[in-house]
This record gives sequence, structure tokens and C-alpha cells, in this order.
Amino acid sequence: MEEKMESIMKTLKKYSQEHLLNGYSQLSEVKQKELLDQIENTDFELINSLYNKTKKEVDIQETNITPIEYLDKDKLNG
Repeated sequence: MEEKMESIMKTLKKYSQEHLLNGYSQLSEVKQKELLDQIENTDFELINSLYNKTKKEVDIQETNITPIEYLDKDKLNG
């Protein structure tokens, strides 16, 4: 368990997420294990990558905006 905790702490430190273990000592043993499992199964690299992509400006190729086709519900039979 100590080795697992050390590995998790290293990962959390790498991504500046150490706060995820705030209150860890107040949890029951079962809840502690659940929390560690959740953290261990979180892909922080993917989350970081997705977050960084939100900062990039989107290059919109098509600037011509046209209305979509529609049906007026008042003119439908029914």
C-alpha cells in the first residue's frame, strides 16, 4: 500500500493535483482504497492534453452561414 501511495503522490505532484488527497486520513479504509483506485485509473496525461487543446484558437474554414432546412409544425397534418 505504501508503494502504491508513493506512486500516486508522484503522479499527483507531476500534474499539481496533490489537493486530491486532502482529507484522505479522515476517510475509512474502504473509502481510502476507492479514492486511490480512482486516482490510479485517471489518465492525467489525457486530461491535461484535452485541457491544453481548449486554449488553442479554432480556425474556421467556412465563413458562409446559411439557414438550415426546416418544416413549420403549424403546416403539418396531424
